[in-house]
This record gives sequence, C-alpha cells and structure tokens, in this order.
Amino acid sequence: MEKRQKTGGRRKGSCNKITIKTRQFLAEVFDTEIRNFPKYIAELDTREKLDFCLRLAPYILPKIANISISVDDQKDKIITLHLGAPGV
Repeated sequence: MEKRQKTGGRRKGSCNKITIKTRQFLAEVFDTEIRNFPKYIAELDTREKLDFCLRLAPYILPKIANISISVDDQKDKIITLHLGAPGV
C-alpha cells in the first residue's frame, strides 16, 4: 500500500486544543496552590515534612556524580575516596 501525502490537520509538533487548555488549567491551579505551600507544610508532621523535602530534592539539587580519587604515596599505601550515592 502506498503512503499518501498528508493534507490538512495539525502541523507536526503543534499542540491540540485540549492539551493547551489542560496546560493552562494546571498552570492556574499550580499558581494558586504554590502560594499555599507554607500553610500546607506547617500542617505536616515531622515525618511528612522530611518525605516532602526528599521527594522535592531531585528537582532542586543537582545530581552528584560519583568521583573516585586514589593517592599512592611512597609507602605503597593507596587512599581511595568515593563521593556520591552508594552503588552509582
């Protein structure tokens, strides 16, 4: 079966109307709710606050790369320093 040339419809990469409306709605909700964050956080217990911070951290803090440093001194002792998350 031969491919036909596409005619009409949306242009490649353009958003459809529902996507645009959904993004606008979510932006409005987020704009309203972000102002209430201090109140919401104050209502959390310690464990919930910690959980909230840990879940938010990857979006705020840069990821730490695994860095290894080996130093070989004159007495044939090797000092190795590993920085980063375990197993990375």
